[in-house]
Amino acid sequence: MGVKNKSVLIIDDDPDIILLVSKILQNVGMDVKDASTVIQGLDLFQKSPPNLVLLDISLPDQNGFSFLKKQRTLTSLSSIPVIMLSASSDMSNVKTALALGAANYIVKPFKSTTLIQKIRKALLENGGDQNIFYLPSPVEATITINASVNSANSNELIIESPVCQNINCIAEIDGPIIDYLQLKNNIVKSVNKSELKNISGRYVYRASLMGLSESEQNMITKKIVKWKIKN
Repeated sequence: MGVKNKSVLIIDDDPDIILLVSKILQNVGMDVKDASTVIQGLDLFQKSPPNLVLLDISLPDQNGFSFLKKQRTLTSLSSIPVIMLSASSDMSNVKTALALGAANYIVKPFKSTTLIQKIRKALLENGGDQNIFYLPSPVEATITINASVNSANSNELIIESPVCQNINCIAEIDGPIIDYLQLKNNIVKSVNKSELKNISGRYVYRASLMGLSESEQNMITKKIVKWKIKN
């Protein structure tokens, strides 16, 4: 899906970030509006709904999570994707944002190519099922599945699992792969519906590592290169 002529609402109180992100998006033909508080953001969001929202966590009046909670109550607007744009890589913030319905989580600073890639992916995924019922608040649940990681790149894993995964499923990955890649955050989000691998009878799907900083992505790339040479 192209991003040209798509509209984006940036909610961030840092004028330098707003200027930088606006230029990146305008250079690829996107229309941009901005707000510096949650209240201003919600007002623009409801008066002129965008195709996507870029949302900071730390804002002067409320935190970004309050925007996500309010969005849940706006039935006609609840399906608009929101990407978190935060300086925090704390796993609790990543988990909270995703549990509240955020489409993705990008850690500042970031590359312009990463931002556009995540926006394009969120807009594409938003074409799916819109008949979603949200509980009043997230309910914690833990499901443990023995899976294997077949390959990886700087921000994605290829996972083989006994369970079929739909798109946008959130999971926590644990085990030697996390120790080897030295990840602080081990949260992944499936980016495609898993396909049955006839040879093993298991399902294979791609999963994005959430909340990675640019330094972590570079470190993972180096680790993968070393692993390939070693093996």
